[in-house]
Amino acid sequence: MAKPGLLILASGLGERFESGDKLMADLGGNPVLGHVLDTCQRTGIEHQWIAIGADQNERLDLARRYKINRLRNPEPARGQAGSIILGATAAREAGVSSLTIVLGDMPLVGTAHLLRLQETLTEGAQAVMSKVGTRLQPPAIFSDKLLVRLEGLTGDQGARKLFCSLDRTTTLPLGEAEARDIDTVEDLADIQSGAHHD
Repeated sequence: MAKPGLLILASGLGERFESGDKLMADLGGNPVLGHVLDTCQRTGIEHQWIAIGADQNERLDLARRYKINRLRNPEPARGQAGSIILGATAAREAGVSSLTIVLGDMPLVGTAHLLRLQETLTEGAQAVMSKVGTRLQPPAIFSDKLLVRLEGLTGDQGARKLFCSLDRTTTLPLGEAEARDIDTVEDLADIQSGAHHD
């Protein structure tokens, strides 16, 4: 019986964003991270976690409003691996059958794409990454057999390095508009103005 899990990575420092916390910035009346949380809730995946930095209290307060397990990353400055390790460990302990990894600064990814990742994984692949043009990027999904290997990531390695070392993987197309992430104030302004539409 499939028992999927989902992890939102939301402990990044967002140092290129010059005006406060990028994940708490307003986007159409909802914080950027709120859009991601809403999308993930709509998947109906029961086992969900969010990794948040130890002192990122606004993000924590927002996550508390959702029924999502909160993981505190004590050293977010050391990069993404720390959050992935926390999530992979929690997922393994919960006995999930797969783990979808979602970024907290990608508010335009739709629920349908996250569900398609799950469907694509069940066709025999060990992992599936989104593909924008020729570029591999999150969201991604990994089978439960790979959780221990995700726990072995170091530094600012995301899951792409592990993905590229596997022999049974596939990709799922993601449109440029949906794949937009928010790193700078200009990125947020572009999305707010509707400049992301194809």
